[in-house]
Amino acid sequence: MGSHAWDCRSFNPLAYREDIIQQRAERFSTVFATLFLTTSAGSDQQEQFLALALSTGHIKLLRVKDAVASWLGRSVPAPAYLTWKAHQAPVTSLTCLDSDSPKALLISCGEDGAVRAWPLPVLLQHVLPTSGTTGTPSSLKTPPSVDVSPSLEGHISRGAVGFAGSAPGITCSVLDVQSGHLVAGSTEGGVHVFDIRAAVAAAGNTSSSRQGAPSPIPCLASLVGHQAGILCVDVCAQSGLVASGSEDGTLKIWDVKTGLAGCQATPPSSLPLLLQPTHTICPSMNGILPSNASAQMQCARNASPVTAARFQDGSWVVCGLGGEAPVLALWSMDAGALAMRVPLPCVPQAMVVQPGEILLAGTAPALYKFSFTGELIAQHGLASPTRSVFALDVLPGNPAGDTKAGSIAPGAVAVAGNQGGCDLLSRFGTQLAALYASSVGQED
Repeated sequence: MGSHAWDCRSFNPLAYREDIIQQRAERFSTVFATLFLTTSAGSDQQEQFLALALSTGHIKLLRVKDAVASWLGRSVPAPAYLTWKAHQAPVTSLTCLDSDSPKALLISCGEDGAVRAWPLPVLLQHVLPTSGTTGTPSSLKTPPSVDVSPSLEGHISRGAVGFAGSAPGITCSVLDVQSGHLVAGSTEGGVHVFDIRAAVAAAGNTSSSRQGAPSPIPCLASLVGHQAGILCVDVCAQSGLVASGSEDGTLKIWDVKTGLAGCQATPPSSLPLLLQPTHTICPSMNGILPSNASAQMQCARNASPVTAARFQDGSWVVCGLGGEAPVLALWSMDAGALAMRVPLPCVPQAMVVQPGEILLAGTAPALYKFSFTGELIAQHGLASPTRSVFALDVLPGNPAGDTKAGSIAPGAVAVAGNQGGCDLLSRFGTQLAALYASSVGQED
């Protein structure tokens, strides 16, 4: 039964019980973040992996080509190649620093308020097969579930935003690849800026496993002004501006680069710098919100929450609004006005903005593609048991370029959400793979 063969002569009731408990936990888990990872495997080959952040506090790592082969060949999900306990609470976001470097770091954030960095080469040592093996799960150097330790770790400073006794969790994050700053939104309404590159420089060699406690990640600044929890954050690659959306119905724009100019990284034991927003926008009310408290409270009471926000070319911010009447809104940074509002078929919970199109998913088992004029271009259903989507990621690269052997074409989309499900679609919407718990949709 389950994933292990047994007979009455060697049946272990305790092991069977633990197996059932693990399967049920996976069955009712939620994937809050997905991330494609690509590593070189030769001059003409590359290895593609998919990382999944789970509500159980675990991170799963899967090989993309095996997931595709398993689904297209037998219509069954491929097993994870590596699983480890990353946080003591749900893992809410994943990103990677210097993904093409031998010192690449997989960065995770969780509702325990922790930011942790995992050396990617060390993780892949557990995943890549030994010399002369076929690459099947049975040929792995270690079991799928391993005990690994982060090389870097940081926490939100208590009392920086909200009540001093609260222990805020991280709900979302985004990495500014140019500065190496991680911008993390939290449950208490603060947006916190962590300096990953400074932590790497202080820690020295992060590509090898370390004994003892991980090196600290300094928190440079806390962005204050939201009246409720943060649901989404993004960084503009052109200007360095930060956008944050909240349950209070506001979209705030922050000039973090100017605020940090001339300030050196503060020690981890000191309180971070407090910064105020440059603009507060209420998309539900079609304009910039006055800074007085009454306007802020009126927006928090009446406006729809801003559940997704992404910059586009430094001139636009694409927003997803929840509530009873979900909306896709387009805010012009140049004009300082709302340019478009389009009704949505579901509450948006994950969004990716690409040249010429907006990928969106939420409280429906589907992936939607919109143009920047608000036209619905395509709608793709999901093969996994996912009924509410929380995570989207697009495989980076040039879709028109040559695809290396053993890999899938850039532009593929990972769509993940509740019931531990994740769908892998091509950029044209073709179902490449479906991933879900072993206790769902499989025969014993």
